[in-house]
Amino acid sequence: RWILNSLIVAGVTTVSNVLFTGMAGYAFAKMKFPGRNWLFWMLLCTMMVPYQVIQVPLYILVVNVLKMSDTYSALILPGIAGVYNIFLVKQFMSSIPTEIIEAAKIDGCSQGRLYFQIIAPISKTVLSVVAIFTFMDYWNSFFWPLLVTQSEKMETIQVGLTNFRFANTTYFSPMMAGALIAALPMFILFFSLQKYFLQGVTVGAIKG
Repeated sequence: RWILNSLIVAGVTTVSNVLFTGMAGYAFAKMKFPGRNWLFWMLLCTMMVPYQVIQVPLYILVVNVLKMSDTYSALILPGIAGVYNIFLVKQFMSSIPTEIIEAAKIDGCSQGRLYFQIIAPISKTVLSVVAIFTFMDYWNSFFWPLLVTQSEKMETIQVGLTNFRFANTTYFSPMMAGALIAALPMFILFFSLQKYFLQGVTVGAIKG
């Protein structure tokens, strides 16, 4: 059940980040609207705020105000779109020639069709990097699931492993076995998509 919970949380946040940060990055890179630069820089400023600082107000909002304690919504909603992913996609899409977009618009292509049929396939490299990094981040997440889960059936694998440690003893054998199982998806993900990790180091850094 812990592995299933981790798969659901990591899978849903990965899909939502690829979808929403991809569209947001395209909007900031290629669409002109009032306050675009101001809004983008405001988002970048939020990256300077340490993650631990927002945990208390976020916990109060999710648990006390929205009453979503011990649910998948509490685990997923705070990570539905990451600012760093928006920045990464925006930097990549800024290098896409504007002539391609203008030609598509002349042919009568709508914004939705333009993004999903032209921009998204061109940007599959950066979107793959976003998917990999997001899945790894939320698969290995520990602190936030620990805060918002109260029952064992809603715990993720990282939080569930702590159930093998008690005040007087620690069951090392099942804990190590669980840690190995928890690490296997990361090994598989890394070695099967290694080229995208290497591309992610320089994505958006080189234009032309």
